[in-house]
Amino acid sequence: MSGPPGVTAMQAASDDTAPALALEAAMDAIISDAGLRPSRNAFFRAARAIATVDARSGLHIAHNWREITKTFMLSAIVGLGEIARAELSARDPAFNALGVLQTGVRVIADDLDNAAPAFAARAPGGIDGVHYLWWQASILQPIAARCSADMLLRCHASPPTVALTGFMRDVATSPLGAAVQLRVVETIARDIAIAFRRVFSRLEIDGEKLFTGRDDLAWIDTHIRAEVIHARDVCDGETGMASLAVSEPEQQRLLALTRHYAHLWNEVLEDFAAALIDAHETAR
Repeated sequence: MSGPPGVTAMQAASDDTAPALALEAAMDAIISDAGLRPSRNAFFRAARAIATVDARSGLHIAHNWREITKTFMLSAIVGLGEIARAELSARDPAFNALGVLQTGVRVIADDLDNAAPAFAARAPGGIDGVHYLWWQASILQPIAARCSADMLLRCHASPPTVALTGFMRDVATSPLGAAVQLRVVETIARDIAIAFRRVFSRLEIDGEKLFTGRDDLAWIDTHIRAEVIHARDVCDGETGMASLAVSEPEQQRLLALTRHYAHLWNEVLEDFAAALIDAHETAR
């Protein structure tokens, strides 16, 4: 898609926005059909309904989220490298691939270096600000510090988390894998962050709320704001993730990966919902 001599990147890209926009619509439909919208997912509903969250549920969700965010960030970076590798031998790398690289690097860089204003204002400096480490220090560790040794020993990555992170590692070797990961995650990330705000603001241990300070939930609050921009970027008709798939086989592969990835995400969120609901039923 490099275009003939004298054709600008913007002109060449605009000729191909219609297929990308059609793919975007198909990917959105897959995300909805997988139950990843607030009105259709048990975790989002449970997060709204549960009045109090206990230590075991909070620990389970926080631990699994740490594993997911770590694997997502690193595998997406690897996948973007595969896009660059595919273009490395070309005399003129394709405009669509360069556009996806621009978008993907900008989005995932926030997980690594907090360039977005919402993150820059409140994230820890240096390596401590890497998102999975920031989550670990500000959410997971305060919960773990108040849990019993037995509870900590029983806490592990759930089967849905193992399946999701395994798929993330598998698709890291495919250029389309990075596109699918960024497109799906950034589309659902804000809704997940809103649900997390409800869950962790209601977490109580020994009758006391754990997160009560202004900055205690800064990781969540900043994601609620920043993910609006990320979601817009990955869906852009010219430089969004779907524009990487040009041929019919690539487009079908993109949709097949999206379908499986969205299903795995739904399984993880269903697991989070079960943790909340089971604890609520046990306490009754």
